[in-house]
Amino acid sequence: MLAPLRVPVEIRLGSRPPARWFRYAAGVSEGGLAFVRPLPEELDGAVDLAFQLPDDPLPITVRARLATDEERRDEEGRRVHRALRFIALDEASRARIAGYVEARVPA
Repeated sequence: MLAPLRVPVEIRLGSRPPARWFRYAAGVSEGGLAFVRPLPEELDGAVDLAFQLPDDPLPITVRARLATDEERRDEEGRRVHRALRFIALDEASRARIAGYVEARVPA
């Protein structure tokens, strides 16, 4: 289940210094994040994310990859991605996200 979430997300691609972007999330689930705007084309492979759930004082940091099951294209035919799937979410963060989703999406 995807719950609405409107918070900034920091996206880092690990090089030195790391490439860094910010995007607003549109939704969250235990599996990943959806975004309002397309993600940068440079994202290939694993990235590091940091974001905070509303009313939660601790940030969630997690590794993620582009969600490849969405095949959208822009006007010029380029693939457009608007979601990242978590690949290394610790159990405490998973439980915090699950609680957030359960409180906002009827069962």
